[in-house]
Amino acid sequence: MVLCSGGQNSHLQDYVNHKDAALLALNGNDEKIDHKWQRTEKLFKEQKTEIKDLQKFLQKHQSFRIHE
Repeated sequence: MVLCSGGQNSHLQDYVNHKDAALLALNGNDEKIDHKWQRTEKLFKEQKTEIKDLQKFLQKHQSFRIHE
């Protein structure tokens, strides 16, 4: 621990507070990104399923071919 005069202690405390606030913001952003990514993956999976169902329907009822 470093002992500082009153003015320096204030600057150190401001730095620590700023650092803590920045870390909280970064961690919050990471959580939001993770949540959005999980949601996006779920939506993509649902869309892929719907597309496959539509392709199967078209193959049964028309002369539709899948080109992959």
